[in-house]
Amino acid sequence: MLRQLSLAGLLLFAFSQPSISAPAAASPGRLADDLSAFLHVTVGPPVSLAGGELRVGRATLRPASGSVRPLLAAGRAVGILMEGAATMSYVIEDPFSIPVARRNLRASTGLTSRIDGKLLRIDKALSGAAVWGFGLIPETAAPPATGGAAEGATVQGGGALPAWLKEILEKKTDDNPERDLLISSAQGDAGYRWAALHAAGDDYLLDVDPQPAFRQETLARFRSVDRDSKLYGGRLYLEELAAQPIASTWWDPKSLDFATIATDIDLVNPAGADVTIVSKLKVIALRDGIRLLPFRLRSKFEDSDRRVRELKIDSLTLDGAPADFVHSEGSLLIALPKALHANETVALEVRTSGDILDRPEGNSYWILRTESWYPKPQEGGAEHSTFRIRIEVPDPFVAFASGEVVSREKTATGSRVTTKLDVPSEYAVAIAGKYTTFDHDFGGARVHVSTYASSKPAEAERLAGIVMGVRTCLENWLGVPFPFQDLQLVEIEDWGWGQAPPGVIFITKEAFMTPARAQMLDDPDEAAFYTRGVNERVAHEVAHSWFPHVAKVRRAEDNWLSESFADYSSIECLRKSMTDKKQGEFLFQRAIKGWKFGARDIGDGGSVYLATHMSGTSEKDAEAWQALLYSKGPLVIHALREELRKELGDAKGDAAFLTWIRAYMQNFTYKTASTRHLVGILDQITGKSWQPWFEKYVYGTEMPKVN
Repeated sequence: MLRQLSLAGLLLFAFSQPSISAPAAASPGRLADDLSAFLHVTVGPPVSLAGGELRVGRATLRPASGSVRPLLAAGRAVGILMEGAATMSYVIEDPFSIPVARRNLRASTGLTSRIDGKLLRIDKALSGAAVWGFGLIPETAAPPATGGAAEGATVQGGGALPAWLKEILEKKTDDNPERDLLISSAQGDAGYRWAALHAAGDDYLLDVDPQPAFRQETLARFRSVDRDSKLYGGRLYLEELAAQPIASTWWDPKSLDFATIATDIDLVNPAGADVTIVSKLKVIALRDGIRLLPFRLRSKFEDSDRRVRELKIDSLTLDGAPADFVHSEGSLLIALPKALHANETVALEVRTSGDILDRPEGNSYWILRTESWYPKPQEGGAEHSTFRIRIEVPDPFVAFASGEVVSREKTATGSRVTTKLDVPSEYAVAIAGKYTTFDHDFGGARVHVSTYASSKPAEAERLAGIVMGVRTCLENWLGVPFPFQDLQLVEIEDWGWGQAPPGVIFITKEAFMTPARAQMLDDPDEAAFYTRGVNERVAHEVAHSWFPHVAKVRRAEDNWLSESFADYSSIECLRKSMTDKKQGEFLFQRAIKGWKFGARDIGDGGSVYLATHMSGTSEKDAEAWQALLYSKGPLVIHALREELRKELGDAKGDAAFLTWIRAYMQNFTYKTASTRHLVGILDQITGKSWQPWFEKYVYGTEMPKVN
């Protein structure tokens, strides 16, 4: 599966360069050897392709000259190499994928597309291709194993890998083809393909993954990371050009292989940037035949001073016994001693250490956000976990973590906080620094507001009031209680963003800014710019406690169920909770105008559902992606409300709209929902099919009209 990362995302999450470890031996284990063999292949003697061509997903590769040779791992054919001129013909069949692909392809050098009936077709002359996958040639065509050839060796009649392919394999930041080829083989799923395509100008990648958890193929181009990055400068990342589902529609359900259901984290920060983390996870198999567990776990970080920091695995056990694992390119792949059956569980313990606790811009706090600082399931898995978190820090820092505060206690050198999350959750976070905390108890509902560097009691009280006002409104509107006993709202020394992991809201300093305090800054105009709309931003983050922490979202395509619904519901509750009803209505209408304004510049290919598949590195591309989730998405929700009012009358239409959102929230409390579920609920409420409407405005690119 191609893990799409923008350049900004690549540098933010900073996956590691290859670093293979084994828990109980100095030399790599069997798993590392298998992965290395898939990557460091040898080249066999020429073979023939049946029919003179090779099908890879919706692509057809035809060698025009040169030769076709097998790629061998321990004598087994794991792919083919096309040397010399070849052609690629690729078709995009899915009607919802075509507009997004056409938009992405315009920014790509060297590829042109054309409409061919109902298809989008791409034809490209190649000067070489390499395809990884089993069954591309008959096993009898591969020469017998020779006892494990050394890396870079060749077999009789073969040749070395071409320079362009060596460069891709050495510089790529993704962990394929080796990772998914090994997983698909071990889990009993056939058909994975990874095709590197060499052409004038750019090199491309076609990743085809028919496994039940993915069922997607992606065409991308290799791009170079700016050399200013110490960690990744000069390496290659992937920019998506086209994606389409395999033997399914975008909205069809996908299965899961496994999930984490209980997570226990002990984090100790003895001094400075040093940390030790012990993560204990209970993992459950969701189908028979699971032999490998793929997780995400960062290992190398680039801090704000461009220093590279490393998190190492000190030990890893399964059910108390040392396990075979590989930690490479941000992936943690663990071999199971035996295949798991559905509903069977294992206990995983991972001990890590390093100097990763960077203080952003030298400030007196460190923060571990939603990135994988502890093991998190990768694609094919899910995090539906309870949490117990203990964080120990030296004075004068104070620590905070996701969940209800169980205890705070002094230690010999500082303090320790213990928190718990007893509802299925994901993306736990931790932060510690020089904070002053103000506790607000609203009849058992606790809001803890922590201000950075200086005490700000008035601002803390104001923010706690906004949180409780929106929380009370949404509890009544959605019919589902707030999921967390404690909510930690923590100030971040930065401008213009917020984030809402479970039980925590990170919000930047403008939310704590009074007019008098803003005038004391070196640039008061900057503060004035960021403080506009800050109450709406706080309300948006509160709404994330339901979207997606109650009704969960797993697929990237369904991210609008988190962002767009949080935006719409928070504005609705600000309108309802205001004492001055005229002011509340003004605020709501201003939000609609803002959504319309933001949606104007999306351009073509503007599918809310497929926003994650839009690519490009320009500022305009980033603005279009943001506008899809934060402008068009809320407009679609409001347009649906207006459509119901038009069909049923104002009162009944509003009632049906509220019933729809409540049914969504109540039917999927701590379960994973998807867009197709919302369509089905609406069909039941109204007695008509809404699939065509969603195909226009959610899956498709049309913009709804809103009064």
